[in-house]
Order: sequence, then C-alpha cells, then structure tokens
Amino acid sequence: MRLSVLSTKGGVGKSIIALLLSKYFSQNGVKTLLIDRDPLGWVSNLAKIKGKGLLASIVDKEEDKQAYFKEVKTKDGGDFYILKLYGDGARFYVDLDIIRRDEKLYKKLRKSIKK
Repeated sequence: MRLSVLSTKGGVGKSIIALLLSKYFSQNGVKTLLIDRDPLGWVSNLAKIKGKGLLASIVDKEEDKQAYFKEVKTKDGGDFYILKLYGDGARFYVDLDIIRRDEKLYKKLRKSIKK
C-alpha cells in the first residue's frame, strides 16, 4: 500500500499527519517507510536526520546512510523508517537532472530505494 500526504499550501500539517500515520501503521503491524519528499525536509528535521538526503548523497558519491535514513523506535513498539529523499533545498532540481542523465547514478538511486 502507498499513501501520499499532499497539499499545495505549506503549513497545513502534512508532515505531522505523515508522522502520525507512520506511527499508527507501524504499531498495527504494517512495515512502514516514510519518504520525506519535502525540499525543506521538515519530517527529517524532526527525526534529526541532518544529512543532505539520498539524491545529494548519490550525486556527491557519499555512502553515509545516516545522511538520509533513520529507524524510528516508538514507545509502543511500532518501529518505522524515514528516508530523506531531497536535501539542501534548491539543489534538488540540479541533483535530479544529474541523476536522470547518468545511468549509473540512476541505477544506484533505484537500488538504494529498494534497500
């Protein structure tokens, strides 16, 4: 199952809703991955993921998984994962273009997401 939390307006609570849904699903036995696609990375900031995100890490050829991935353990035993896809705000479009043009980087991105 895939669930997207979207809005064209900022500040309406998308990040908090996504976090609460992730926690709820994980506590009810659903294996859960929250992909933070917000260029500002609000969910990632809440989870203390300080790195530059998966796209930027691939473009910069950095292998530090902590720059974009974290396991969140809840008090009620509902563990879930957060993947910070974007990072460094404005560089997202440049990184995405670089990955689209380079077959090796594109394959690495797909492989990283599948892991």
